[in-house]
Amino acid sequence: TTSVPFTFIFVFFGINNNITHFIRLNNGLSLSVNKNAGDLTTLFEIFINGDYSFEGDNKQTINILDIGANVGYFSLYIIKKFPGAKVFSFEPFPDTFKRLKENINNNDADNIKAFQLAISDFNGSSKFYSFDWAGCNTLIDRTYDEGYYKTTNVECVSFDDIFKATGVNEFTFGKIDCEGSEYKIFLNSKIKKVKEEKKEA
Repeated sequence: TTSVPFTFIFVFFGINNNITHFIRLNNGLSLSVNKNAGDLTTLFEIFINGDYSFEGDNKQTINILDIGANVGYFSLYIIKKFPGAKVFSFEPFPDTFKRLKENINNNDADNIKAFQLAISDFNGSSKFYSFDWAGCNTLIDRTYDEGYYKTTNVECVSFDDIFKATGVNEFTFGKIDCEGSEYKIFLNSKIKKVKEEKKEA
């Protein structure tokens, strides 16, 4: 594991390869990074650009939801910001879930609980489309270029049953990035708070 500043990361990964590297960030996090899987883009969005940043009392003991956890960068980022939080991370694709668990274990992040499930508007199994660029993986059935994707069956749980799946009553914050499934999740949710937000919109 190499500790490097961000300015060096993009030079270090400049060569086009499919090797998974292990780096240590200045905040102490140890991450596996694969350029061809799109990890550098996600790394930039979360740790440099702060796309998913939000404010709150970092001493609170709160529950945070991570739907579309990918390899776990957001989950790890947020426990650095809220050390007392419990994070519930959902990632359905087997290869990506394996890396998610690896990143959790490498950082001894006992307050992150990972679920190999997709979140949608139903319970059951579904066809899942995966690409080399893992951030594009999706449940959405579209016409994709032949030879550039694979299909896998994954288990799904409805957004409304997420409390039953996790065993918690509420989430203070949530990051939902699941490549198009957000619309079905919210439009078909019967959760009172979600319904109220839909009315206001």
